[in-house]
Amino acid sequence: MLPPCLISNTPRTEDGLLQWVLMSLNQPFEGSHPALFKQFQRYLYDQYSRGRRTILIVDEAQNLCVEALEELRMLSKCQHG
Repeated sequence: MLPPCLISNTPRTEDGLLQWVLMSLNQPFEGSHPALFKQFQRYLYDQYSRGRRTILIVDEAQNLCVEALEELRMLSKCQHG
C-alpha cells in the first residue's frame, strides 16, 4: 500500500498547486499546466490499473485562495481511463 501524499505547505495561489500535488506523489512536476495535468491523469490511471487508490491530504487548505480551491476541486474530479 502506498502512503497518502501530503501537502502541508499550501501555495497561496492556484499557480503551483498541481506542481505541489505531483511533487507529493513523487512525480515529475515541471512543465506547462496541460502537461502536468496529463501527468497527473496518467499517474491516477496507472494506480487504478494496479488496484490502488490515491489519497491526497491537503493540510492548511483554508489558506488556499478561491482559485486554488477550484483547481483542487477539478483535480478531485479526475477519473481513470
